[in-house]
Formats: sequence, C-alpha cells, structure tokens
Amino acid sequence: MILVTNNFSKTILDNLTTALVGLDSDLNIVYTNLAFEMLFDLSAKRALGISVQQLPLVEDRLMQLVKDVQSSGEPHTEWALELNLISGKRAIVDCSVTELEQEGKTQLIIELHQVDQHLKLANDEQRQEKVNSAKMLVRNLAHEIKNPLGGLRGAAQLLQREQTDPNLNEYTEIIVEEADRLSNLVNQLLGPNKPPEKRWINVHQVLERLVKLVTAEGLQKIDLVRDYDPSLPEVFVDHDQLFQACLNIVNNAIQAMGEKGTLTFRTRVCRNQVVASNTHALMVRLEISDTGSGIDPEIIDKIFLPMVTSRAQGTGLGLSISQALVDQQGGKIECKSRPGDTVFSILLPISSSQEGGDHAFQ
Repeated sequence: MILVTNNFSKTILDNLTTALVGLDSDLNIVYTNLAFEMLFDLSAKRALGISVQQLPLVEDRLMQLVKDVQSSGEPHTEWALELNLISGKRAIVDCSVTELEQEGKTQLIIELHQVDQHLKLANDEQRQEKVNSAKMLVRNLAHEIKNPLGGLRGAAQLLQREQTDPNLNEYTEIIVEEADRLSNLVNQLLGPNKPPEKRWINVHQVLERLVKLVTAEGLQKIDLVRDYDPSLPEVFVDHDQLFQACLNIVNNAIQAMGEKGTLTFRTRVCRNQVVASNTHALMVRLEISDTGSGIDPEIIDKIFLPMVTSRAQGTGLGLSISQALVDQQGGKIECKSRPGDTVFSILLPISSSQEGGDHAFQ
C-alpha cells in the first residue's frame, strides 16, 4: 500500500488540483487524493481495492498507458485523454503514469491533470469581463436616465397643481405613474443598492423558504424534489439577498416549465473552485434545476447581461440581479441547459478564517 507518512504530506496531496491514483502490482487502487474523488465523483472508500480497469474510461487508452509503463518500467504521458465519467460527463485530462518502488514492491502512480477545466476557467473569465463591461455601460446609461426622470415627474406634479381642468388630471397622473415605473426599472438596472448584512446561515433555510413560497402559490402540477446534503456547514452570507437571488431563478424555472414539471433543490460540497481568480478549497454548491424547455443556445452565454430575455413579457433583469447579489456574497453563479434539464448552480465560499470557527467544515 502507498503510504502517506504524515498529516502534512496528506494535506499537500489532498489540496493538489491534479488527481492522483496509486496502484499495486495487480493494478488495484491503493491510494487516491481528493482531486481524484472530485473528478470521478467516487469516494476513496468506494475506490480503494477495486481494479483500475473498473473505472469508466474511453477507448482503453489509459489502460494501455498503464500496461506500457508496467512492462517497460519507463514513465509515459498521454496528452488530451478523454474520460467518460460516472456522472455521465466527459473530461479531458493530461495523463502521466510512473512506476515506483516502495517497501520492495513495484507500484504505479497515475496523475490526471484536467485541462478542460482550465479552458472553462479562461472562458468564464472572458465572459465575466464582457458581462462586467456591459453592466457598467447599462449603469452609466441608467444614471443618465434617472436624473431627467425626476425633473419630468416633478414638472408633471406642478402642472397637476396649477391646472384648473380636472379632466386633465388623468394625463398628469399617467405621466407620474410612468415616470415612477421607469424609475423603478432604472433602480433595478443599477443593481443592489445596499451592502450585504452577512451572518452565518444554513442554506437549507433559504431553500425551505422557497419551498413554502412555491407551495403557497398552489402550483400543484409542479413536483418539488429536495436533495440535500445534511452535513453542509453554514455559510457567511446575507440571507435576504441569497433568497432573492434564488427566487429570481425559481420564477424563471416555473415560467419555463409552464403547467407541469419538476423543480429540484440540491446541495453539495465542492472542492478547489476558482472565483474571481481566488481558489477556494471548499464551497457550498446550491443547485436549482427544472425540466422546462431549456434556454436558447444563442443566448446562454448572455443570460446574466441586463435586458437579455427570450420572453416577450420579460425584463431581462432577474438573472442579472441574481448574479450581482451572489457576487456580493463572494460566490459565483453558473448555468447549463438543454431541453428538459436546466441547472443553475450557486457556489458560496466556506471560510474557516472568519469569525465563528465552529461553523467551519470539518
């Protein structure tokens, strides 16, 4: 068995972004690190002792690589190897296999470095830069609109007081009402206007509040599914802002499903996630998924931009506001969609350095 000699060494190996797998001479798995568990969605407890051949691989290229190293004793590397994972996803990895001697026994170490994840991060950063630029442009435009709106509303109220024909009140009231409506729209474009009031909360409280709200709406043909991880630690966020971010997503999901469908709330812990160039060892993943028609592929990369919507009656502000609210919590929001399966994921950091060490994930 491959030995990890002390806690410090284990901590180093578990915090690597490269997945490590140790094999004995019979090609049975004798060691995995956390990156392996995250990549294959397979716990160490389930993986240890099974043959590497039982891992879901594509075209047996990895097995051939392992056998080549086993027969030659020389390290081998394969670039851009495609793996078919248990979850149904595919991953592109650079794979290295090395033979080593430990306690007189020949063993193998497999290193799997996920390259498609890095490409995704680069694309996410470029997309976020575009979103931020667009939001800044919209905010500047909103400020320019807001100032004359106040003058327009004030002038209409003065006109209402000065004119003597009561039949004309209807027109000045329309001007005031429309100015108020536009002012409200501009405020939404400007995004959250107050700093978050953060405290330690359990994200399941937010989801259960959403469940009660959806149930109260009397949507009997919408099936609600809860898939919670009860071991989740608390997170340090603004409860109301997180609720509003989730509510906007839920409203979109219900509209996408129409009369019937399944709305699923799922929570998990995820590891080694990058948010705004910062790597978080642990994050809470909150997923809201629906079985609706899906998001048009032509706008999927733009859905967090203000005023982007595929609905005739939509304002295109809900998801933009959700992203801004999640950003204020130090998290990020992601989306993947196909007909019958749209999933929004909110990732929130788990911090052991903030006040309240009892809240840290053990």
